[in-house]
Amino acid sequence: MKKTNIEIYIEELDLLGFAPGDRFAISESVQYELERLFATGPAEALPAVNASSDLLDAGSFTAAFGSRPATIGDKIAKSVYHAILPPDGGSE
Repeated sequence: MKKTNIEIYIEELDLLGFAPGDRFAISESVQYELERLFATGPAEALPAVNASSDLLDAGSFTAAFGSRPATIGDKIAKSVYHAILPPDGGSE
């Protein structure tokens, strides 16, 4: 199986409505979960071209009040992952 290199650079992640002290834990969780999703997801679902965007709208999600930063990061990563994949790609 051929490995695919993917580089995702997130310059800014707006975390509105979350405790400022949670920002590092949330961003670390986003990074970990994106790595996991792309490492375990189907390679054929990845875009075959070099994709570049100044802005990616990953939609929204619902989180219960008091959710752990890791849970928030996982939800953000899954939203980003699904926004990057083609409409019929991915199974997460």
